[in-house]
Amino acid sequence: MEFLIYASLVTITLCCLWAIISIPKQYLFKAILIPTMLVVAVSMWYTYQAIFGYGTEFKPTTKVIYHAHVDAKKENRIYVLLTTAGDDEPRLHIYPWSEALKKQLEKAGEQQGQGIMVVGELKRKENSGVITGDREQWVFYMMPPNEWMPKDTLDNE
Repeated sequence: MEFLIYASLVTITLCCLWAIISIPKQYLFKAILIPTMLVVAVSMWYTYQAIFGYGTEFKPTTKVIYHAHVDAKKENRIYVLLTTAGDDEPRLHIYPWSEALKKQLEKAGEQQGQGIMVVGELKRKENSGVITGDREQWVFYMMPPNEWMPKDTLDNE
């Protein structure tokens, strides 16, 4: 599968180079083709990153269910496995390492180990107008199962 991805990228590159070289004096065509291929190449990079399952640095804005985390202090990162509300499968998220986040995740991990569903939200700190990396923090709490899955859903099963 991975070989096909790289082979398709090489084929697209060769076709574009052939078109640029073989068609002389078509400056409008070249002016449209080159930026289009740059946009396609960048979008392919992000698409392949998502397909291969690499961790993302995008922060979810909705409630999430905590599953697990790995502390990588040497790499200055914390890898957290979360499921966002409305998704069926968990996704790996990468956060900058901090002592406060590490403690919160360890506490959430202990609760998860006891069989408690741990839900987290990204909250803004007081007196901050814009959400940035240093002005937001995770808040993890226990979620009663009846709140996450309504009772009428349980009755239908």
